[in-house]
Amino acid sequence: MNGPQEVQEVKRVNLRGLVAAPFTPFKEDGELNLDVIDEYADRLKADGVKGVFVCGTTGEGVSMTIDERKQVAAKWVEAAKGKLDSVTVQIGAHCLKDSKQLAKHAESIGATAIATIPTTYFRPSSEEVLAEYLAAVASAAPTVPFFYYHLDYMTGVNILVECLLEVIDQKVSIPTFQGVKYSSFNMFDFGRCLVYGDGKYDIMYGADEQLLPALTFGTKSFIGSTFNYAGKLYNRIIDQFAKGDILQCRKEQFRSQAFIRILKRHSSKTGVDFVSVNKAAMCLSGINLGPARLPMENLTTEQLDAVKKDLENIGFFEWR
Repeated sequence: MNGPQEVQEVKRVNLRGLVAAPFTPFKEDGELNLDVIDEYADRLKADGVKGVFVCGTTGEGVSMTIDERKQVAAKWVEAAKGKLDSVTVQIGAHCLKDSKQLAKHAESIGATAIATIPTTYFRPSSEEVLAEYLAAVASAAPTVPFFYYHLDYMTGVNILVECLLEVIDQKVSIPTFQGVKYSSFNMFDFGRCLVYGDGKYDIMYGADEQLLPALTFGTKSFIGSTFNYAGKLYNRIIDQFAKGDILQCRKEQFRSQAFIRILKRHSSKTGVDFVSVNKAAMCLSGINLGPARLPMENLTTEQLDAVKKDLENIGFFEWR
């Protein structure tokens, strides 16, 4: 069990609506291209996106140095002012000290919240060990709301998050803990987390292709990669759901699944990672954010043209 922590007043954050997980912009030589983030923030605002979740999977956080991640986080906090409601910084790393350093930095620049994946080489062996790790990370930023980022199919940390919530409540105190970015496809566990403690924690859903099912569960906040360039589509799903028009919701969700299927098919066909193909789709949608970093590959010009043609064939650029 973790030792006692100094309890400080932590404001409850209210992350609602669409939160984009932005791609990190790189120049062709692989260096950061921070200048484009101002335009990027304007685009997200215009599409009705409410916040950003930076340096996560989509943002290639683990492919950047600690200093680069600090630069990206600081630039998003600056660019979001007056445009977006929140900037959550993903601080997960392979080294506990690195994550704590990133947590302190996020606190110092005024980030709305922080979140972390678990370590993915030496993995936590149980919900209890994971909770201890989360407590250690969160302690470095005692005034910032803290979230666990659950991405089991990428991290290999296969737990029931409901059990993790029980451990945090009963055994391992994390005063700043406010919820979970839930990006697993396990809707059973996700539902259990939503109702845990009568809705005690904010459980934000992270599978864009299943936004409508999550809405029917009562979810109020969503974090996704395709919100970067299709925010209007997903906002239509939310708006029509509020009006009770389920048929229109289904139509829009099936559109989402159709274009995501195209991206996944091209990822499988070319051997290029989905994150890189997804980033290429963002470039096709109007903002060039450069290549993905190794070890991820990038689409060739011919392969990119094939993606564009398939997206055009389903009307993606008209209804996104």
